[in-house]
Amino acid sequence: MQGSERGSSSPGGTRRPIDASLVAGVPVDDVTAEEALELIAWFIGAGRGSGRTFQVATVNVDFVVNAQHDQVLREILLRADLCVADGMPVVWYSKLKGVPLRERVTGADLVPALVDRSREHGWRVLLFGSAPGVAEAAADLLVGRFPGASVHGI
Repeated sequence: MQGSERGSSSPGGTRRPIDASLVAGVPVDDVTAEEALELIAWFIGAGRGSGRTFQVATVNVDFVVNAQHDQVLREILLRADLCVADGMPVVWYSKLKGVPLRERVTGADLVPALVDRSREHGWRVLLFGSAPGVAEAAADLLVGRFPGASVHGI
């Protein structure tokens, strides 16, 4: 999948080529954390202008294993606008296969960085899912860590 076209349109209006490795059939984009944050910022701006939504997947070993037998999950990952390597085993596998990813980019690192940037850009962050009260508690923690951020959980 290296150099193929997948995901969203670029700022120039053409489809954005993504340099991705296939990790056991699952795409994982070769982006650094900073590049992922820049792409997500672009997704937010493009979505505001068009109403389009974008999907970012944090691919870990569990995703890769489950995508082997779960066609719905595999299709979600294949259609995602950005898939980052959420774990060193994913990075190591890419190296073994000869298409090394430059670094691990975890959701646990991306979310706080996005919340931090949200203050500067006026973004609102919504957390949803998990057991009742978990998203709300996470939102409270993030607002405490990043005063002025607009983070809500449902």
